Amino acid sequence: MFDRKWVMQKSKVKIKIQNQEKDLKNPRGFTLVELLVVIAIIGILATAVIVSVSSARAKARDARRLSDLDNIRTALELYYDQYNRYPYFSPSAVEVSQYFPTNSGMKVYLPVAPKDPRDGQKMKDQLVDTTRVFRYYYRSINPAVPGGGSDADGLGFIVWAGTEKPQSNTGVTWDWAERTYCGDASVDGKCYYFAVAGGK
Repeated sequence: MFDRKWVMQKSKVKIKIQNQEKDLKNPRGFTLVELLVVIAIIGILATAVIVSVSSARAKARDARRLSDLDNIRTALELYYDQYNRYPYFSPSAVEVSQYFPTNSGMKVYLPVAPKDPRDGQKMKDQLVDTTRVFRYYYRSINPAVPGGGSDADGLGFIVWAGTEKPQSNTGVTWDWAERTYCGDASVDGKCYYFAVAGGK
């Protein structure tokens, strides 16, 4: 007796084997255009991620600068409470990391003078004057004098740092109402400095 069910199963297996053989002879894959599209999309996404990460790092460094300046200001106020004046250095504008360790009073309140995260690197992308570098600067000033002047009596001070992202303060050199400093011409007319100031 002819087993129809067995013949059907055998023919299905035969068809399946033939299909597999066809697939092996003519493998289906991606076309060149499909590969190029995928590579282009990956490239665009990678670029976006790199730009985003770079911007986030610059913002993080600026946040650290602002924090460092606040710490310096606190140390200066503690110094004033003890000596009834702010420290004076000559020349009038000095690098915090270089001059603060030489002042025995400041060493008490600021044992390790903070340095800019990019200390010594040029501010070439921010400023027209490409000789300027990322550093923390201190200047003893007289708050009663327009522009601050230079003050050996230690009545006031300003501490400033260059930033990688533009700050909200405008191009005013000294703004005592806002206690800000913005110096040097920038490449885009914005301010790339942040400052803290104090005075009695």
